[in-house]
Amino acid sequence: RLEVLYKPQLQNTTVVVTLESSVTQVLIGGAVTKPGKYLFDRPTTVLQAVMEAGGADRFGTLGRVSVIRLVNGKQRTEVFDLRPILQGSSVKPVYVRTGDIVLIGESKF
Repeated sequence: RLEVLYKPQLQNTTVVVTLESSVTQVLIGGAVTKPGKYLFDRPTTVLQAVMEAGGADRFGTLGRVSVIRLVNGKQRTEVFDLRPILQGSSVKPVYVRTGDIVLIGESKF
């Protein structure tokens, strides 16, 4: 079907389709119930990843969740407050990527 569809646009009409695994590997730590390495086989938000790790432990807060990500060869940290999502606010989702480190901060009291 692809060969027929794209034949007018292609010099070589041989089409090769490759399927690749899209497993995302993320480390989750800090004040979380089950810290460790997690593998996700579907797009996963930061909140979903934290919940997969059991959520914040009794010392943790979802008000300070850090995502450390390698961007252009440098580590970059972004801090998120996930509490509004749990309170019903509409928030643009942030998805984890392979190699991310997600750290749940400790509450101040």
